[in-house]
Amino acid sequence: MRNPAGSIFVVHGPVDWISDRVNSRQASNGQPLLGKVSGSGCVTGTAIAVFTRVARAAAHSTGEGGFGDQLAAAVAGILVFGIAGELVAARAQERGSSRAAFIDELEKLTPEVPSRIEKRGSPRQCSR
Repeated sequence: MRNPAGSIFVVHGPVDWISDRVNSRQASNGQPLLGKVSGSGCVTGTAIAVFTRVARAAAHSTGEGGFGDQLAAAVAGILVFGIAGELVAARAQERGSSRAAFIDELEKLTPEVPSRIEKRGSPRQCSR
């Protein structure tokens, strides 16, 4: 499989695998509850898209050009989604309320997210 410049491959599940075909990462945050919420996969894709676009814009604003660190950006999108899912699972009473709770948790996320990630363990580098 060819890897066009800046392409990132993600397999989302109990363990998320993120790769640019040279380097790979895995993350294990999140909750099985979100797999039962309609549209949660689309939201994951949106989170990844937002973070990768910001990485590209940052690379251009600093004069680096290119796509920026797309792998790190995709991992950040997955982790933010997973952390929000963990917070939802801790407070959502029923599956029907979890969609609204997820949106609430995403809105509450702050720059302190990296410290939450560290407490849960950062993504591991994987062999090819």
